[in-house]
Amino acid sequence: MDYTWNSTAQHEYDVAGASLTDVVAAMEGMDEAGRAEWWPAWAYDTDENGEITAVRVSVDSAITLPRWVDESGASGPEQTEWQRFLRALGDHEEGHLERVRDFLEGTDERLLHGDPSNAAENWDWIVSELQETNNRYDSETDHGRNAGTVIDMDVVPSSDEEP
Repeated sequence: MDYTWNSTAQHEYDVAGASLTDVVAAMEGMDEAGRAEWWPAWAYDTDENGEITAVRVSVDSAITLPRWVDESGASGPEQTEWQRFLRALGDHEEGHLERVRDFLEGTDERLLHGDPSNAAENWDWIVSELQETNNRYDSETDHGRNAGTVIDMDVVPSSDEEP
């Protein structure tokens, strides 16, 4: 039996804007600001009777977060708020991967000893339930909004203030 969580790839996409207001406007049309992705896979060995004798489950994953390319030109409070937002967003996306890790723990044992076609049906069910688990997480957290993934625009200097 074998369960391997491969290292999580970290990706960024660029968001431009002189101010936090510009960045929020640039991100408004997006479905989501961050993304956690996972790709579970399984393989097995069988004996001479076709019964599964060993199962290997592995998971590749990635987290993608925004990178504010013009952050250094923004006011201190805007930079602080951006960094707070990024931490909250990263924590939310990591929460998805934690659920994947927890859900798949022991999956190799559940697929062991049986016919490969039944195991394949079980695997399909596991992957489907895994997605449902993460959909519930997004629903419970309002896609992270109730965990701080909303940018506080009160930190943006008014137009008559110096940045």
